[in-house]
Amino acid sequence: MFRPWEISNSASTSDENSVQRRKRHLSSDSQDIVLSVYNKLLKRMGDKGVIKETSELTNVPIRTVCRIVSAGSNHLPRKRTKISYKRIDNFTEEHVRRTIYNFYLNNEIPTLRKIYQSLMRSEAGFEYSETTLWRLLKKLGFKYGKSDERRTVMESPRLLLLREKFINEIR
Repeated sequence: MFRPWEISNSASTSDENSVQRRKRHLSSDSQDIVLSVYNKLLKRMGDKGVIKETSELTNVPIRTVCRIVSAGSNHLPRKRTKISYKRIDNFTEEHVRRTIYNFYLNNEIPTLRKIYQSLMRSEAGFEYSETTLWRLLKKLGFKYGKSDERRTVMESPRLLLLREKFINEIR
């Protein structure tokens, strides 16, 4: 049976016991396996010697088995969900671009907070957070730069050159 927490030692020496073993943390999958072995043995054997038997079967120290069992199935941290900026459609991306360009047309400095407030007030509605907007701006190629000692949103020089090249080709 494959046990992911075991590490194969191809170069074993005779004084292996004298060298103190380095502590390794068990992955969450390994902890799940230890917990499921414990639960199966608990159903079959009752309460006596289950932790010791689990320790022997899984090659995990008794103290670690006790810690995993006491934590129960809540030992895993919550998994963060993926940020939804990848699901933003092209219409919303274009709406964000137009909002930034409108700031420049009105001679205003587009900061993240101003852009976000403007998008929230618009009719199209922007149901994402400021952090998601920041990630979207990075994805669209905008970057922050200094203008009059204030940080503002600007397009990267690479995008400016590509746009200029495209317009020249069309002309």
